[in-house]
Amino acid sequence: MEESTLTPTPLLPQHRLVWILLIAVMLALFGAAGVSRINAEAAKLPVHRQVKDFNLVDQNNLTVSNTSLKGKVWIAGFIFTRCAGTCVIITNGMAELNKKLADQPAIQMVSFSMDPEFDTPEVLQHYAAGHGGGSPRWHFVTGSKEQIYRLTRDDFMLAVREGGNKDEPILHSYLLALVDRTGRVRGYYSGIMPDEVSKAAADAATLQRELGVSALPALNAALNTLTTILLIIGYVLIRQRRVLGHQTIMMTAGVSSLAFLTSYVIYHYQVGSVKFQGQGGVRNVYIFILITHVTLAAVIAVLVPITFWRAFQGNFEHHRRIARITYPIWMYVSITGVIVYLMLYQFYAA
Repeated sequence: MEESTLTPTPLLPQHRLVWILLIAVMLALFGAAGVSRINAEAAKLPVHRQVKDFNLVDQNNLTVSNTSLKGKVWIAGFIFTRCAGTCVIITNGMAELNKKLADQPAIQMVSFSMDPEFDTPEVLQHYAAGHGGGSPRWHFVTGSKEQIYRLTRDDFMLAVREGGNKDEPILHSYLLALVDRTGRVRGYYSGIMPDEVSKAAADAATLQRELGVSALPALNAALNTLTTILLIIGYVLIRQRRVLGHQTIMMTAGVSSLAFLTSYVIYHYQVGSVKFQGQGGVRNVYIFILITHVTLAAVIAVLVPITFWRAFQGNFEHHRRIARITYPIWMYVSITGVIVYLMLYQFYAA
């Protein structure tokens, strides 16, 4: 950032630098517009509930949990093997979903047993085999009764109670629930109505086509890491009086930060705020880092263009003065962006 021998002339013709910045901005805007258009149809599906923690096992004794399903679109159904009434129809509906979504193998299907004390993995495996449930993406899950009933009532907001008739000793909902990549319930559909099953398949495919916003936090962290590295290289280059290399690296850092900002806005527009799961002192540390990160990011959004523009105009004396302020703040924002990602999505993820 310090260079006493710089001459008061632009490093490159101003019109080229302006065009570079305009192209970067336009690419970001077109990218945001393209993502918004692709996701517009999915955004029409309402958000009902958030599915919270659960940890169950399926018919193959494999763990199925909110963590294993994170980042995947999935459809939930509610049945039990001793049910001789609507459960068979619901399971047939799920089998039909499996066929309709044959070209979308990433979409998962989960049939929750409402009779977990009887429906062991072995019982569910036999039941699945007899009802077309041999697909590896279709999980018939069981676990503790307390957990499954809590999940059904509190997270899916669906009814379940004991005390029915001979054919259906447990009364439960016949609705299917569509869940997006972030664990939010996006729709309910009758599992006994063919047209509703078809609509569930169509909406699931819509969510699957939605750009994977769940991958954006990792992308954001990667962009912040890249920006940090570029800022370090840019500082080393200017200390070595390698002005053209410094300029190129710093402009690349600017584009990286712009890409981060675009990705960040897209993610939180789609997902909203994400709650930090840590408690106690670590929560206070996280809040402090987050607040300073967001506040200084807003400051950087103003300082970086001014710093760049003064260099582009050849006003290097003023460029150096503001760069001494811009550089450490920019570095702090980039580093804390990675720290926020690690704390929120890795170390203390739900």
